[in-house]
Amino acid sequence: MDIDQQIDKYTRRVVYSVYKAWLMKSRLTNAGNTIVPAYLALIQRGVSVYREPSGLTDSGMIWIAEDTVTQFYAEDLVTLLGLVAIQETRGVDWQASDEDIETFFAKFGVL
Repeated sequence: MDIDQQIDKYTRRVVYSVYKAWLMKSRLTNAGNTIVPAYLALIQRGVSVYREPSGLTDSGMIWIAEDTVTQFYAEDLVTLLGLVAIQETRGVDWQASDEDIETFFAKFGVL
């Protein structure tokens, strides 16, 4: 086998490996099977989690997570986990600046 054939064979293997990895990429979607893992992730983060009645939600209940300094409120556990993650990632100054908002809307348009 000459060098060109060896390179071609190697290239096909690399391309196939990349394609196979793309096909096998894990996918996570907000669905019923993410509720318990979201709850477990919240507990692992050290927040307490509970539900209370609420007239502000369609379900009549609201989920609450709290740590020593913050309470987080959401209609579902996946959203609640997202709020906790926002504060963990961005800190107490989690809000977006005007520049951040403008950049977001320029990239994605008005949602």
